[in-house]
Amino acid sequence: MDRPAFRRFVARNRATVAVMFLAGLMTAPAWAADYSKSEKTALYQTSLKVPAAASAIPPLQAEILRRFQLQAKTVKDDALDDKKAAPENFHPYMLDTQWRVTFESARIISLSGLSFVDENGAHPNDSFDTIVWDKTAKRAVKLPELFVKEKLPAALRGIAEYAKTALRKKFPREEGQPADYDPVEGNIAADPEKLGQYALTYARGETRANGIVLLWGAGEAWPHVMGDIRISIPVSVFGSDLAPQWAAEFK
Repeated sequence: MDRPAFRRFVARNRATVAVMFLAGLMTAPAWAADYSKSEKTALYQTSLKVPAAASAIPPLQAEILRRFQLQAKTVKDDALDDKKAAPENFHPYMLDTQWRVTFESARIISLSGLSFVDENGAHPNDSFDTIVWDKTAKRAVKLPELFVKEKLPAALRGIAEYAKTALRKKFPREEGQPADYDPVEGNIAADPEKLGQYALTYARGETRANGIVLLWGAGEAWPHVMGDIRISIPVSVFGSDLAPQWAAEFK
């Protein structure tokens, strides 16, 4: 399929493609939108869908809307600039964001969001976003908060090394590449900023999380050529480092 045909296919089937990507992420409850919004002009088209479990929590829905509005503003501003610079080659920009639940308990709800963005390039990009939401504290929980403070360095090292090994297996060095070629060194590290977006995962029939998943979208710089990256980290890698209140959420 040539690039123009590919772009037309994605534009026509964007919702289906997004659901397919998210459905393949992990085993989780059925996705059902309780909140949606869309906007279409001559410059851009934006759409957002949020599952019922998330939209039922007002501060969580407000956080999702805040993030979407920031992303949409960038798309709108870029579309206007592009139209002014090259009106003869312009086609409307598109942003489609869909969220789904990856895990939920009485205390926690974990969400992953996938955004398709068409910015008049050779083909659309996509990006991931995640929120692990503490229902009691009414706020998002960052990855380091899951661990005992003194054990955090060890937890991050374990997660990073597991992720590196998994990615090297998926993208081994090919013939003709430099001997020191490494797709992950410098891109994945024992640093929250280098571990991508994270979400909790669970197995069908289980009531507690079985690990986390790290997500990088092809729209980001380093995985651009390799495409979307999703690495599942089992709880056995970091379970002994969890703070007691969070250990209860994992099996």
